[in-house]
Amino acid sequence: MKTVKQKIIITGANGFLGSELVKSFKKDGWQIVALVRNAHTYKVPGVEYVEYDLAKPFNASAFAGASCLVHTAYTKSDSRHPDALAINVEGAKRLLKASRQNKIRRNIFISSMSAHSGAESTYGKQKLAVEKIFKGEDCTIIRSGLIMGNGGMVGQMAGFMKSKHAAPLIGGGKQPLQVIGVYDLVRVIQAIIAKNQSGTLTIATPEIYTYKTFYKKLSKRLGITVVFVPVPLNLLLGVTKTTELLHLPFSINKDNVLGLKNLRSAKTTDDLKKLDIKLDNLDKILAKSQL
Repeated sequence: MKTVKQKIIITGANGFLGSELVKSFKKDGWQIVALVRNAHTYKVPGVEYVEYDLAKPFNASAFAGASCLVHTAYTKSDSRHPDALAINVEGAKRLLKASRQNKIRRNIFISSMSAHSGAESTYGKQKLAVEKIFKGEDCTIIRSGLIMGNGGMVGQMAGFMKSKHAAPLIGGGKQPLQVIGVYDLVRVIQAIIAKNQSGTLTIATPEIYTYKTFYKKLSKRLGITVVFVPVPLNLLLGVTKTTELLHLPFSINKDNVLGLKNLRSAKTTDDLKKLDIKLDNLDKILAKSQL
C-alpha cells in the first residue's frame, strides 16, 4: 500500500528560516508548497513554488490536501512600505481564511519575543497585531528568541565584525537576549505539528545573555579581536530620527533602536517542556555555525 505524503504550506519559503524548513521537511518526505515572490525563478525537485505576496490576493488552490501551514513571511516597514502594518495584518487574514477553507489542521505563525504590550518598535507592534489573527484551536504562535544560523541578523553582525573589527554597545550592551539555533526552531515546529500543540509558546534558551556577552562570544567564535564602541541609546535614537526625517542613508534605523530599548526576557522552560525539547545554548549554537 502506497504511503500518502503529508503536505505543508510554507510562506516566505526563500527566507532564512523558510529555506531551512523547506530543506528539512523535504528531507522527511513531505510535499512542500513554497509561497514566494517570483516563484518562476525557483526550481527544486519535490517543491512546488507558488507566487505569493502578502499585499495581494493569491491562488489558494495549492492548499488543497495540506495538513499544516507555517507562516514566516513578513513585510518590513520602510519607505517603500509605509503601510506595512496593514499589509501584514490583511495578508495574515487572507492566509488563515484560505487555510480554514481547505481544512488545514495546524496553522503556525512565527512571531517574536519583541511582540508584547510594551512594544514601541514597528516590528514588535506588527508581530503582535498578526498574533491576534492567529487565534483558535487550529493555531499556534511561536514567540521566538533571536534566530541564529548561517545567515539572518547574526550573519549580518558577523560580517560587520569581520570587516570593521568593532561592535556597537548600545546602552552599554546590557539588553537581555535569548537565542535559538535555526535547526532547533525547525525541531520545535516539527514537535508542534506532531503533538498538534495550540496556543502561544515563547521559545528560546532558558539562559539569558546580554548583548555584550553575545558580541564577546561571537567575536571569539570568529577568531577576531573587536573594539567595543559605547553608544548612548537616547543619542542614537535621536540620530536615527533625524536621518529618517532627512532621508539620509544610515545602517541602523529608529525601529532597530526602539526594539533594543524594549527588549524583555522571558521564562521559557514550561513551554519547552510542553514540546519535550531541550535547546542548545549560545556556545553550542556558535560551535555548530559556519559564520
